[in-house]
Amino acid sequence: MSCLWILRALVPMNCQRRFVKDRGFDDDGLALHLGLDRFVGLNAEDFEPNIVKEELRAAHAEAEANLKQTNLPERVTRNIERLGALVGLSEVDKRILELRVELASDSWLWTACEYLGAMTSSSHTIAALSAMLDLPPSNVRKALDSRGMLARSGLLTADRRHCHDLRDSLDLISCDFADLISNGEPEPIEFLRDTILPSSAAHLTLDDFGHLGDQVGVLRSYVRKSIETKRPGVNILLHGSPGTGKSQFGKALAQGLGLATYEVSSEDASGDVIDAEGRLRAYRAAQGILSNTSCLIVF
Repeated sequence: MSCLWILRALVPMNCQRRFVKDRGFDDDGLALHLGLDRFVGLNAEDFEPNIVKEELRAAHAEAEANLKQTNLPERVTRNIERLGALVGLSEVDKRILELRVELASDSWLWTACEYLGAMTSSSHTIAALSAMLDLPPSNVRKALDSRGMLARSGLLTADRRHCHDLRDSLDLISCDFADLISNGEPEPIEFLRDTILPSSAAHLTLDDFGHLGDQVGVLRSYVRKSIETKRPGVNILLHGSPGTGKSQFGKALAQGLGLATYEVSSEDASGDVIDAEGRLRAYRAAQGILSNTSCLIVF
């Protein structure tokens, strides 16, 4: 599939004019990857760009004709289908996510897409995705909308603030996300392992919070009933100065009810600080991925 996407970028989107120069290729490695070996290394006088472009057009036409036999790696497809079922992604959402994962995993695809130039506007990004994926622009626009499921789940957002290439204009939820999709078959929560972590065990029990009086019993009943009835939109706000035991109370409440607890991390796996927007995106994604489990999320 990546080869077809490369050819779509080079031929219908006319990026071949940047790739095929008058006296040779801009990137010999990409030319070899596309099977243009016989044109690589020619003397500048012997290089005929029109013949090369004709061969690229023929390769593109053949790839389009064999579209039904063109597939992504099975693991990528399976993992994105699993995520899509959990979070509620549409078919268009999944196709965009597949392309973005492959852009992170396939260096030749990224190289080809760099010839598209900077995505200077959302319309530019939509047009590029529409052509690459052979989808109507209106469907792509809807999928990338801030009210769409990709953005609402936090899995992928379109960066409208800066001019990036196609890969960097589509921001995945974490640094490890594409690698996990491409190379593993983890439990769903593992897709967010950079940002959502299982909580450590509570050091205290609910007995240590006797000073809260009847509120503890009320909260226990409320959370238990919410779990039993799968009630959406259940949140508990704990307020107080740092170090007064808010996190410990949340963990103790979960532990007392036999629930797993997850925390939204403030750092990624490399120790870099996750900004507020990134943490909120991780929280939204966890809401979707953990929706069918009995747990509490500490944010």
